[in-house]
Amino acid sequence: NIPFPGQEWEYNETLSAMASFCVDARDLEALHMGFDLKQTSGSPLYAQLLGPGDYTSSSIMRILVNGTHHNSQTLKCNTPTNDPFKNHIIDLSNYVGDILEVSFETRNIAGDTLMFTLDNAYLDNLHFILNSADNIDENNPLSSIYLYPNPGNGKTTLFLPEVISGNALINIFDLTGRLIYSEAFVKESNQHTNTIDLSNFNSGTYILSLEMGQFSQKKKLIIQQ
Repeated sequence: NIPFPGQEWEYNETLSAMASFCVDARDLEALHMGFDLKQTSGSPLYAQLLGPGDYTSSSIMRILVNGTHHNSQTLKCNTPTNDPFKNHIIDLSNYVGDILEVSFETRNIAGDTLMFTLDNAYLDNLHFILNSADNIDENNPLSSIYLYPNPGNGKTTLFLPEVISGNALINIFDLTGRLIYSEAFVKESNQHTNTIDLSNFNSGTYILSLEMGQFSQKKKLIIQQ
């Protein structure tokens, strides 16, 4: 069935798919979830076979928290077959203090054929940002960067969003503002990580700054030798 706008989740239940995650948020004060999403839709084929119409609801996705539709938001494909990956940051801070089940549910009309790309949803770089109520900006793709392990022994991995590429600069400062580490590199579109080795530095708290074009983001880095 072709769902009517506003009634997307009342149709095609047998064509639903879901992925769920358990999140222990009992000791958190704030919680955000970041992910990259790419969607495709068979709208051109449906229009060719069925005639002109509104097929924007043929490929949809929503987020459920403990089985409830979060913010009643439905994510749809913007362009029929070649939507680029887009970074999303979802504020889950209203749910902290409990163990959460976070689910991604998709619903579509048809799957791919040998000749046509139809209704799909692709998730990448899914992660949870703990106790980070500040500096979260959905318009800044670098808001979703994170370090792991952190705290760690100085060897850490910076996880990067797929949706941005180009010249990048990492600067790391101690708490006096002294620059202790700097690295320039070119971030490719398929590059997800950058490894940083500060194992020769003393235990303590440092500030990592990442700059890419007009965007920048800072993260706290803790070394425990």
